[in-house]
Amino acid sequence: MVRTRTFQGLFLDQIRSLYSAETQLLRLLPRMTRAATLPALKQDFLNHIEDTKENLARLEELFHRLKDTPWGKHCSAMQGIVFECNGMTQANYCQSVRDAGLMAGAERIEHYETAAYGTARAFALLLQDRQSAVQLKRTLKEESTTLKLLL
Repeated sequence: MVRTRTFQGLFLDQIRSLYSAETQLLRLLPRMTRAATLPALKQDFLNHIEDTKENLARLEELFHRLKDTPWGKHCSAMQGIVFECNGMTQANYCQSVRDAGLMAGAERIEHYETAAYGTARAFALLLQDRQSAVQLKRTLKEESTTLKLLL
């Protein structure tokens, strides 16, 4: 695929990066669920798995509408967060400390997702792509709500 140096190309790269981030997160969350000991935290992670599947479906729908593909961009930022969270799932801490570390990782994830979806939505608005902006705003609102629950 030939990339153009346009604002539309930058927008597509942003949402490809989001797709990569959500895909990486979908592989991480079951490990975080197994490592958590607080029942409420386990349930939060299980809920996040379902939310992440919905986010991926929305992004796939967006790509389909734009007649493009979600592949081709790796999200290194999420890779770093996943690396840290993986370490916490395997750390030799007492249960309450590990749960606190897992919550800290979840907060980092939500901060990143909120920033990334906010940027993608702003780009969609600049491109006057209202349909994409609405889809991205929906996910942004959900991510912001999740972040507030963690704080």
